[in-house]
Amino acid sequence: MGTETLYNESGAPVGQKAIFDRGPQSRYSRTVTYFLQTLFYAQALLLVWLVLALLFRALPNADVSWRAAFGGSLFSALCIVGFFLAFRIIVGKSSTTAALYGVYVAIPLGMIVLLSTVQILLFGLEISYLLHNPRRIRQARYLRNPRKFLELLS
Repeated sequence: MGTETLYNESGAPVGQKAIFDRGPQSRYSRTVTYFLQTLFYAQALLLVWLVLALLFRALPNADVSWRAAFGGSLFSALCIVGFFLAFRIIVGKSSTTAALYGVYVAIPLGMIVLLSTVQILLFGLEISYLLHNPRRIRQARYLRNPRKFLELLS
């Protein structure tokens, strides 16, 4: 006869991702699905922004203004949510790598996520510091005179 397709417990063909092919999202139209995903990421962004603003305000051993805390945390929240969205898309597209290497890929990927998240948080703290202390921002001599910048590079 013909080839028979095997199905797993969730009803998806074996070898395919069940959540994307026959998950609970498939009963909605594509427009509603994109709207719900956008709403999810907007909520995540708002939550991360508020939590980071509270942390940027409370954790340093200095008096940080709310304006500076919200400014630095907004940058960090946008970068973190964007990074996790891009990471989700990239890892979702590379299912063959996970099938080949399995758990051995999880450790380096986890370390990359941890390193990137910490770097984003620290850069957000630097932005918060500069928003709180604008006198610390010094003018770049190299922007006024491009020859000095070229001399620095050579």
